Amino acid sequence: MKFFKLAFLITLTSCLSPFAPDQSIQKLQSTFNDLKFKEAVILSDSLLKIYPADNFLYLIKGRSQFNLGQADNAIKNINKSISLNPDYLPQYGYRALMLGSVNKGTKDGILEDFDKALSNKKLTQNEAIELILTKIRYFIKIESFEEASSEIDKVLLVKSNNRDAKILKAKVLFSQEKNNDALLTLNDLIKDDPNNADAYDMRGFYYLDKQDYLNAFHNFDKLVEIESKKNHSVFKALAFNNRAFCLLKLGEIQKAFEDVQHSISLYPENSYAYKNRALIYLEMDEKEKVCEDLERAESLEFSSRYGDEVTELMGLYCAGS
Repeated sequence: MKFFKLAFLITLTSCLSPFAPDQSIQKLQSTFNDLKFKEAVILSDSLLKIYPADNFLYLIKGRSQFNLGQADNAIKNINKSISLNPDYLPQYGYRALMLGSVNKGTKDGILEDFDKALSNKKLTQNEAIELILTKIRYFIKIESFEEASSEIDKVLLVKSNNRDAKILKAKVLFSQEKNNDALLTLNDLIKDDPNNADAYDMRGFYYLDKQDYLNAFHNFDKLVEIESKKNHSVFKALAFNNRAFCLLKLGEIQKAFEDVQHSISLYPENSYAYKNRALIYLEMDEKEKVCEDLERAESLEFSSRYGDEVTELMGLYCAGS
């Protein structure tokens, strides 16, 4: 099952930069936390011209690049950050996740990075749990589900109500094709937390994978309701985009179009929304707009993130592609 989520969205908390002034760092942190990754890279570069030995700037630049799909450059900048300040332990956790996410490095080396990050005696319990959750995501990435389950149990032993751990437990169960157990986990989580966006999102994608578009719609419809009460435009945009796809499959073309239009207005960098709008234009028999949107999706690196669907559609409907 595919879960189309933005990668590596761990919010930056307040960090001390060794050189750059606090006001500049706060602006950079705010830009990153608002998911404006291109702007964060540009701002990091401008500050690095003034403070070239500031490891924190390389750290944010690397994490921003990773979210933009620029894994090699991201890892280079994390390595630069580590070389400038090897005693700043959280960055080892970031490097571990990056290397693991793009199948670079060895398992032993990646786990060594996690262990080094977790050895930080200044970590709060919540920070340690966040690192362990990141380690779990790595185990899921390499399909080491028994190790992932073991780490999930450790987290739930300390914090039985940790929602992220329960979400990851459901993901492991889905990956092991224990779908009923996974659904029970999500249902219990939703019972305890009726506005848990991740639970509705995962359950929606499960039904999409089963081509049960009506149940998928109900979950994404609830997700739209939840995200519309928040100020985070990107997650709201993703919810509208997923609901649009369900509406398309249910034959509600005009409603699907309205949803995907709103999604693009909120988050115009989402290549998946342009692919979905192209499919909607196809149903509307607007072939020229189909190709425009497919080209736009490709320019936003759809293929490198999600596979060959856009390339295949362009081959079918766009002359000269």
